[in-house]
Parts: sequence; C-alpha cells; structure tokens
Amino acid sequence: MAVEESFGILSAIIILESRSMEHLWSDAYLYLRQHLMKEFSVHEELEDRLIAVTMRGLRSEDPSDAWNCAWSLTNLSCDGKRATDKIVAMGAIESLGYVLLNASDRQVRDQCMWALGNIACENEDLARRVACLGPVPVVIAILQEAGTSFLIRKQCVWFLGQVLQYSAGLLSIDLAKTLSKTLIDEVFSVFSMPNWTRVQDRHAKNVFHLIAQLVDVFRGPVIDLVLDYRHFLCELIVSLNNLLAEKPYAFRKPAMQVIGNLLLGDDAYVERLFEFGFSEFLYNELQKFSKVPSPGIAEVLWMYSNIAATNERFVHEAYAGDGGELIGEVVVTCLQSDNKHLVKEASYAAINTLTIYCDSEANLEYFLDAGYFLAIVRAFVHRCERFVEPALEVLEMCLKHEIFKQKCLAYELDVELESMMPWVLERQPLLAEEVTEVIQSLRCIAKEKQSDLVKNIHRVSCKRRHPGARELAMHIFVDDVVRF
Repeated sequence: MAVEESFGILSAIIILESRSMEHLWSDAYLYLRQHLMKEFSVHEELEDRLIAVTMRGLRSEDPSDAWNCAWSLTNLSCDGKRATDKIVAMGAIESLGYVLLNASDRQVRDQCMWALGNIACENEDLARRVACLGPVPVVIAILQEAGTSFLIRKQCVWFLGQVLQYSAGLLSIDLAKTLSKTLIDEVFSVFSMPNWTRVQDRHAKNVFHLIAQLVDVFRGPVIDLVLDYRHFLCELIVSLNNLLAEKPYAFRKPAMQVIGNLLLGDDAYVERLFEFGFSEFLYNELQKFSKVPSPGIAEVLWMYSNIAATNERFVHEAYAGDGGELIGEVVVTCLQSDNKHLVKEASYAAINTLTIYCDSEANLEYFLDAGYFLAIVRAFVHRCERFVEPALEVLEMCLKHEIFKQKCLAYELDVELESMMPWVLERQPLLAEEVTEVIQSLRCIAKEKQSDLVKNIHRVSCKRRHPGARELAMHIFVDDVVRF
C-alpha cells in the first residue's frame, strides 16, 4: 500500500513506527518531507513522534531516506523558536552534527549543514553549541569542492555567518587562514558571474562580512592574506571605485569594513594600504558620496575616523590637498544632519582628528574655523556615552590654547559650552572653572552688545528722511536679542 493512499501524516508516522512496514519507510520519509515543504508544522500531538522517526531516519543507510529526513528537520527548524527548541531537546544538534561530519553522500551532508544553520540562527547559545561540533573544516571543504552549486555555496556562507558571529575566536589561526583564503576565492567567483542579481549581491555581502570579522579577530595572519593573496585588496579597491553612487549595493558596506578594519592594525599594515593608493581611493569615495545625506558616506567617515586613531603621519597624508578641504565640508554637513548614524560617524571622525591636531594652535584654528567644534557639542547634546570621554579629552586640550577661547568668543558658543557643563562637572570637574570663565566672558560681551544696540536705537531721530529708520533699528535689535 502506498503512503499517498493512506490517511496522511499520521499514517506515515505509524508506518515508520512499525518494523513490519519497513518496506514502506522510504515512501513515508518522502511523504513527510513533501508535507513539511508545504507546511512547516504539524499538530502538537504528533510533533514528538514525527521528530523521533525523522531523527532515526537521518542515520539510515539509504542516502535518499537520510536526505529526506535532513530536509524534514531543516523545515521543522523554520517553524520558530518553539519547534526549534523541541527538536534540539530531542538531540537534533548532535544527530545532525554526527551525520554532517561523517556522511559520505554530498546531498545528505549539505542538507545537515543547512538544518544546523537554521538552528544556529535562533540564538547565541544554540550557535555556540553548533560551533562546538567543529563543522567549519567540513563547510570549507564543501565550498572548495568543484561542482558545488551556487545555492549550497550561498548556504555555506550563511551557515558560517550564523555560527562564527559568536565563536570566531575558537578557530585556530591555521583554520582562520584557510577560511579566509576560501572566502577570498568565493569573492572572485561571485564577481565573475554574469548577470549580477540581488541574490549575488546579498551573498557577496555575507562573504565580505565574514572576511571583515576574521580580520578583526585574527589581525596579522589574516591581514597578510587580504593584502597579498590574489592581489585581493587591490582588486577590491578597484571594484569599489567602479561602483556607482546611485546604486545601493548591499556588499559595499561590509567590503568597506574589510578595509576599515585593516586601518586598526599595525602601522606597517596601514602604510601598505596607503601604498596601494588608499588616499586617492578615499578622495574618490568622498566625491562620489559627498551629496549628504548619502548612505554611502558613513563608511567613508568611519575610515577617516580610523585613520585619525592610528598615526599622525597617515592623518596628514589623508588630509593633504583637496581631500582635507572636502572631508572637512562633509564632516560639518553630516554633523548637522538629522541622521543619527551620520552624526555618530562624523563625530568620531572630527573628535579623533582634533585629538591629533590639538597640539598646534594653527591646526586647531583651522579645524575650529571649519566647524569641527560642533562634534564635541553633539557628543553631549545626544548624551552619547561613547563620545563623552574622547570629547572631554579634546575639550581639555583645546582649553590649553588661547586661540580656542578666542574662537569661542568669536563664534558666540556660550549655549554650546553651557550644554556640556553637567558632563564636565561629573567627569572633569577641574575643567569646570575654565569653561565657566569662557561662558561668563561670552555673556558679558552679549550684554555689552545689547547695551550698544539700545543706545543706537535712541540715537535714531524720527525727523530723519527715512521714517522707518527707528522701526528698522528695532527689528535689528530684536533679531540680535533672539540670537543671543
């Protein structure tokens, strides 16, 4: 009797629970898989029994049965947290992991990897449990195999992303290098595919995200590969330069993160990056995305921020020529944006740059005139804890220079300085007296200006030729009072 002629999923489970019906098991496993492809769940009363027979079939000597069962578990793990918790409680991670590591059939192995990825994406604890199985070498092998379909390669990268976001540090250096090479090969493979689609774009995004993560965790050994293996970095810079600003490529941000993470390495690595034409690349990206608010500008600002946090020599190189003037304009424009992400990146870039340039009155004057002081103000206005400490350090350095106090008076920054006072009193009380003196000086000047305006109003005679002169003076007075 065929399963299709029986009473559906309950009958399939009954068949699989009966040794006397073993000749129908393959049909039953196929039926369950097909049912779960259409509907990811079953009645709760049948759930435990379904999972039990499926887990048993996972280790079947018949590859077709094992593949159908792995696929059924993949679909069950798509049904949300409750279903995932149920199959995990019944030993799915261990069973799928065992088959993944030992299966000789490619389809069975690939499907077990897919199911484990679904489980790992549920939460950090499950991702760590999957990582502890040691699946990365097997997944690397799948990626490296000739003939692995794009669908499975895409799934491999997604699986690695779910697992390694919490456990990349568990990899050995050799394994991290092997994985980095494999991912770089995957980038070249994807970029060589014709007819670029959103699916390829998202896949490239996931690949670059993994490479950026490996650079961040393992530093030197992986950075060497990124710089040298297959001229990857040069090719990446060329590819990014060729992207059109108006097209929202998903892979652009993590690709920029790969380069940005290199800037956090040793000076020797940063120097090599500049040898590859990094200054020209940054300037081109600035020009491309300078029409704020452009979503692509945030990554460029982040890179300038990272440069400013490295070495003064690299900062001077990045700010040399037209690039320095353009980045100044972009930073100040972004600081005034309503986009919090742009404000954050611009603030980091400005504060880190001021940290470098505060030692020179001439340099400090240039950046204050450019409007970089607004970055310090933003740090306090937005109550951003991550900005406050570096902003206070910059404020302390600025107060050592008379030019800073002069600029505060010139730009009438009493309100801005006053907004900082609660933080100054809490974190840097020794600065409070100096800041208060500057504020008081500003207030005195404001009062003097108001007094002069009042005197000028009274000097205006109503008998003069222009009968509206007194009213015009009053308008000027009101405007200035509002400004003060």
